[in-house]
Amino acid sequence: MNPRDNCEELFMDTVKQIQLAIKSTASYPCDHPTSRQIVIKSYETLADLLNRQNALTVCVFGDKLVVDDVPIEGKNGIFATLAKDLRRRDIDSITFHRGLSHNDFSIFLDAMIKRPNILTQEGGVASILKHHGVSTIKLNGVKYGKISEESQRLEDSHIIDFLSGQNDSLGDCGDSFLQILENDSQRISDLITQVTEAADITMDPYSQAARAKVALETMNRVATELVARQGVTWDKFKDTMTSVLSTCEEDILVEMSQAMEVIEGEKDEIIDGLVGEFFHDAIADICVDGYRQNGQLHAKFVEGLIPSVEERKKLLPHLKSKLRGSGTIDEKKIISDLSCDEPEIEEQEAIHYYQDVTSDDERDKIKDDIARLLSEGKSDEVNAIVKELSKKLDDT
Repeated sequence: MNPRDNCEELFMDTVKQIQLAIKSTASYPCDHPTSRQIVIKSYETLADLLNRQNALTVCVFGDKLVVDDVPIEGKNGIFATLAKDLRRRDIDSITFHRGLSHNDFSIFLDAMIKRPNILTQEGGVASILKHHGVSTIKLNGVKYGKISEESQRLEDSHIIDFLSGQNDSLGDCGDSFLQILENDSQRISDLITQVTEAADITMDPYSQAARAKVALETMNRVATELVARQGVTWDKFKDTMTSVLSTCEEDILVEMSQAMEVIEGEKDEIIDGLVGEFFHDAIADICVDGYRQNGQLHAKFVEGLIPSVEERKKLLPHLKSKLRGSGTIDEKKIISDLSCDEPEIEEQEAIHYYQDVTSDDERDKIKDDIARLLSEGKSDEVNAIVKELSKKLDDT
């Protein structure tokens, strides 16, 4: 390595430019002026450095990068993100050699933005570079911390089995999973992506809805595991889940929001809605297990997480949905256990109004509608019907 002043700062800028080029290539069409400008700047920065030395090697060491034996650290998460991106593609190191052309660099960028399952089918980044005759970029010539990396991959494998539903429990990885979830949400997001992309092999790879369904099931497992942890609070849950969801692809977020009937809007609004739904869904999962075992909800558990009675009412549809098919459900007891006093709606009162203002056919249909709404706990809708009928009766 040639002696240089401020080499760490120079390396940090170079790595930053490379990562920006990868992200812009993934985000914009190849002829988009913004992407083209970023890629040109990145290539020029890298080529200028290679004019001063024969080669530049970027290595992955855990969640960090090492450039020409110089650890690259900083507050900017872009370095950790690049390390994870490389690890996901089974890249231990990249060596850029003097003579690197703009075309070579573009081929490298195009290979880096391919989805991992597609990349695997094409033999990986190294295979793509070789196929295009790129000799100025070499992969995996240097390896750092291989033992530590293998340990992490084993840990990731256990977590993936849990996220994909192959294992119901995290086992010995439970504590590690929670620590990763709280301190390295990007890693969890990467694992969720691996689960959804692995599912593409058995599903239609072009079905965004299918990917969203897998992502939704996976996120529900993450949420339930987080809520089940003793001492978790809404604020803690919201911060953690927001961090994970923020790293997800926006189209997947939209598909998940549609599946959960969350109101669409800007990305932040969608994430806020999803976090709330995942929170209530996770609590419902835990409560339903207790209800099936002993016929009652963990009221204190719920109250500790949701002190407000009004907020607890939002839990009711989640509970009813998950209890469906479990035999007779005592809805009044559920409401009582949660201390959610809903207004009593007398079915006969509504039917009385109908008898006065409707035909026989309409009466039968409306009676069925009222019975259905009451069974679903939709007292507000029944109230509205009663008021409307009362108004009609007054008008006559």
